[in-house]
Amino acid sequence: MLAKIYVYKCVVDDGTAPCVDGGLLSMTVCKPKVRASAKVGDIVIAFGTNSPPAPNRLVYVAKITGVVAGGSYFDQAKYHKRKDCIYRRTPGGALKLVPGASAHNTGTHAKDIGGPPDYPNAIALLSTDFRYFGGAGTDAWKEHAPHLKRMVEALGQGHRVNHAREVRDDLLTLVERTWKKFSRKVNGKPRHG
Repeated sequence: MLAKIYVYKCVVDDGTAPCVDGGLLSMTVCKPKVRASAKVGDIVIAFGTNSPPAPNRLVYVAKITGVVAGGSYFDQAKYHKRKDCIYRRTPGGALKLVPGASAHNTGTHAKDIGGPPDYPNAIALLSTDFRYFGGAGTDAWKEHAPHLKRMVEALGQGHRVNHAREVRDDLLTLVERTWKKFSRKVNGKPRHG
């Protein structure tokens, strides 16, 4: 079965979504529909907004290597110091926002984690096979991906996963070129950090 390729625009790149730390890229908040449907082996690609200086800069490309469901990402001590580990489980089993959380600091966002007791949207996508550019990303990819360029420039707030053949070909070429050109996982810092 072919890997799905999820594409979205990363409006706020502050180190929370995605969180890149210790050789791991994680996505635990925002884009709940992507987090609920992406599987190991799928690819997630984020581009910046249409704004200068680099409209639609490449923010990151991640091959999903792990999925942690049911809010258990927030329960595991090994993730507690990560910027996106913004919820903790109470003794009663509820997920509550950590005081001083880097995101969603106005309270629990049901859209992001879902309702108790199962928290169906509290899914973390993990990748140990990624290339992150953050604010250092460029729009040079557009030179080699005309069909993808048109789609990304027209893309709004949501994400795309079902692509025309030409767009999918451009996406696969983008992934291949990115891995050939960049051996390091982290190639920049968050733009809004």
